[in-house]
Amino acid sequence: MIDFELSEEQRAMQILAREFTENEIKPIAVERDRKADHRDCFQWDIVDKLSQVGFRTLTVDKRYGGAGADSLTTAIVLEELAAGDLGVSVLVAQTVKYAQLIQWKGTEELRQKYLIPFCNDDRFLIAATITEVDFGSDSVSGYEEGRVTTNAALDGDEWVINGAKAWSSGAAQAKLFMVLVNTKKGKASILVPRDTPGVTIGRMHDCVGGRLFPTAEVFYDNVRVPKENILGEPREKVDPMCRFMRASNVYAAACALGVGRAAYETALEYAKIRVQGGKRIIEHQAIGMMLANMFAQLEAARLLYWKAAWAADHDEFYDAKLHPMSKVICSEVAVRVAIQALEIHGGYGITKDFTVEKYVRDAVSFLHSDGTRQALMLRTAKGLAQGW
Repeated sequence: MIDFELSEEQRAMQILAREFTENEIKPIAVERDRKADHRDCFQWDIVDKLSQVGFRTLTVDKRYGGAGADSLTTAIVLEELAAGDLGVSVLVAQTVKYAQLIQWKGTEELRQKYLIPFCNDDRFLIAATITEVDFGSDSVSGYEEGRVTTNAALDGDEWVINGAKAWSSGAAQAKLFMVLVNTKKGKASILVPRDTPGVTIGRMHDCVGGRLFPTAEVFYDNVRVPKENILGEPREKVDPMCRFMRASNVYAAACALGVGRAAYETALEYAKIRVQGGKRIIEHQAIGMMLANMFAQLEAARLLYWKAAWAADHDEFYDAKLHPMSKVICSEVAVRVAIQALEIHGGYGITKDFTVEKYVRDAVSFLHSDGTRQALMLRTAKGLAQGW
């Protein structure tokens, strides 16, 4: 029997996240999103507050100082945060998933070295530097016609890393990077502290959406870290079945859906008070059917990412095709719902008097994040062809 009822702990976390969003994120999101200089959108006070309620360390086991939340609970929290602002939810999603990765793939020495300080420092964020100018979707699709040019070579007991990365969310704020590199034995992920000599932050990208947590370039110039900082063993290709970061796409899906839900809720409330033709526009069949369709799409997409999140923690049910598809469907639904919400607002939808235009910008900006939908569909197609 399938049980859709959340546990008491999951429900409590959902309520906590919803209240946090209402009290801490929504009051500041629009103002910060619209700052003229994109470098001013991010501010540390929201990180402090996220840390105080335990969201930044949500996935880390209690023995290291975290909450020990499972992937489904984490995804539920992310949807709630995204309903307030996409950038804030991505800040949490990225940090918790890489902390989770260190816990899953790192040695006990690495866990002690990084997870305990991470939990004790309210401003400790983690970023990944994977994408390069000529390598991005290749790592997601599973076909890898492109090549990682950032290299790591062993010199005694240290890795020496050289290369350049782009589009790293939160790179300018992170204290620890997970770096995808080439080694003699194949591709590998290596942990690099931000303050390591040779690490330089480049320009921050000026994006239309997700502005409260910006992306940036990162350069590595003869960066040296202990050889023990590698996560797992080098492999010939980036894992096409995404077992290395099996919850990543699901967290992205939850973030995208939160934006779509916020757009829907805004449109629903507007349709209940806006009068045209002598009645509320929600009573017009055209608008009512649009809202019903938006509701159905959100509900269906949520069930998909819930299933994928649950399966991420249950090896016997893990399906490597389900996870990328949850991100594809949720991001596409978010875009469609946000645009429909804008239409329901009529002319007001394209003004900054209402928040719906922000939801559209946030939604479209997330079509590419954590893998473009085309690359993710290619990976799923490969899985169908190869039977995994």
